[in-house]
Amino acid sequence: MKRSAFLFAIAMSLLGLSSCTKEATYSSGSGSNAYYSNPIYLVASVWEEIAPNVFISTLENAVTNTPGRVIGIYAVIDKNEVLISSGGTQYKNGYLGAHIDGTDIKLTFRYFGSNGIMPFSQLDIKVVYQ
Repeated sequence: MKRSAFLFAIAMSLLGLSSCTKEATYSSGSGSNAYYSNPIYLVASVWEEIAPNVFISTLENAVTNTPGRVIGIYAVIDKNEVLISSGGTQYKNGYLGAHIDGTDIKLTFRYFGSNGIMPFSQLDIKVVYQ
């Protein structure tokens, strides 16, 4: 029981990282504003279980530090775009969140089911420089 509570605390801490800020803002770096005005579409298809029922997917080098730009990360679910970089959302009997770590996007899924198997194998992601 103590181990489960400990693992749950770790999982919630990891998920809390994605909910600390609504969106990531970068104030240094370089880039063309014209290039970053178009959304970027990605697919998260590689997931790693880091604790029981806690999965992460890292989209490496998915974003570039851009001066003064806010970056929104959306999950595209049933043709709807759901912002997941502002604290996350409920999704398929779990919690889905995202945050930016350098130039990587880190997606976290905390599954509330009991079988330990993710209820999806991939997730469509849209990145918007605002």
